[in-house]
Parts: sequence; C-alpha cells; structure tokens
Amino acid sequence: MTLQRTGRRYRDVATGKTIDVWFPRPGVACRRGCLAEKLGLIADDVVEVAIESLDAPPLSTEDAWLRLHLLSELAVKPNEINLEGLFGLLQDIAWTSAGPVLPAHVDELRARVGDEWHHLAVPSIDKFPRMTDDVVPAGVRIADADRVRLGAYLSPGTTVMHEGFVNFNAGTLGDECIVEAGLYVTAGTKVKLPDGSVVAARTLSGRPGLLFRRNSQSGAVEVLETNSVRWGGLNTTLHSND
Repeated sequence: MTLQRTGRRYRDVATGKTIDVWFPRPGVACRRGCLAEKLGLIADDVVEVAIESLDAPPLSTEDAWLRLHLLSELAVKPNEINLEGLFGLLQDIAWTSAGPVLPAHVDELRARVGDEWHHLAVPSIDKFPRMTDDVVPAGVRIADADRVRLGAYLSPGTTVMHEGFVNFNAGTLGDECIVEAGLYVTAGTKVKLPDGSVVAARTLSGRPGLLFRRNSQSGAVEVLETNSVRWGGLNTTLHSND
C-alpha cells in the first residue's frame, strides 16, 4: 500500500537543493514562512511524496524527510522501517532564527536580516532540525528541545530532562523506564544485569520497568528493575505531562 503525504518544501534558490520538507498533520493545511524566504535565499513550494514500501530504503531527500516525520508522529516505530542511506540524502543545514539555509549562505543572511531589525542566531548546523520545530508530540515534556532530533519517537508520558538527548530512530516504548541523568544508552551499550551477566542494550528494547544507571565506583552501566510498588514510583506532580 502506497503512503502519500503533502509537504511544504524549502529549496535553496541558488542550487535548487532541497533544504527540508515539513509535513503538516493530515487534514491540516498550513503555510509557513521565514525571513530567509522573504529575502529570496530559499523558496517554498508544495510537494507530494509517495512511499511504496517502508521496507525499501528512501529514494529521495523528500522521502527521507517523510520517514523522519512518521517516526516523530509515532506512526511507525524505531528500527521498523528502512532508513538505509538516509544520512547521505540530507544536506548539512544552518538552522537559523531566520529560517534554514545552506551554511555557505549564513553570512549573506546575517547581513541582509539586519535591515529587518533581526539579530541572527544559529542554534545548530546539522542534517536534522529540532523535532519540536516540525512535530510536537502529545503528552511529552522536553526541557531542552535542541537535544531531541526530528525522527525521535517519544511515547506519551515521556519526560526528557535538560541533559537528555534523543537521536532519530530512537526513543521511548516501554512504561516506567528511567535513564539516569547524564547517561547515554545506545543499542550497543554493554549493560550489566542484576544477575551479573552483561548484554547489549538492544536486547532490552521494549521491556518496561527498567532503570539504567552508571555505577559510580566501577563505571559500568547497570540496569535494575524499577519496581514502583517497592520504591513508590515517580512523583506524579513533577512528572505529569498533561
């Protein structure tokens, strides 16, 4: 079954390269605009994107952008769609307060937005924007949106504190799981279980009730059962995401 969505595409005027594609939720017709577009550095148009199979790798930059949106919309789960070659389909972009542009055009943009009484900020130069610039999930709190990339999958009830980071094609599935502040857990992270055995973190994916922490003496990453009945669970007032 073919999946098809309508997106708003930004292209670099000088080269024609696709900067990004934003896909409004189905049934929502939205216009977007920015100073970079007003000043003629990028152009906006409407694009129809069709994906015949999510099991096949993305075929275009527009296809890649749609797959990232599907992940952050929770329409598909991490590692259940083919993202092979996606990184190479995306441009390095300067995500500025006046809109996204190719990094080579930042100085020109900075000079021209001065006439608009705009002080240009460049939060990042990356292939991926902040998730919240394109998709705002329900029932989620994110203390620092710069640390969550588009393509992150955050289930309702998730709280990402200031030092948390969520990459594309990663996120939260299981209930009552906690990752200690400052600890990064990747698929290949070696994790020590309560019985002393060591496994790759990927083998624990989808399991609820786990606390990941780093042993302050040995430095080893450990996982324990959270067991909210025993320890009282999270503070519902602090962690309510309504």
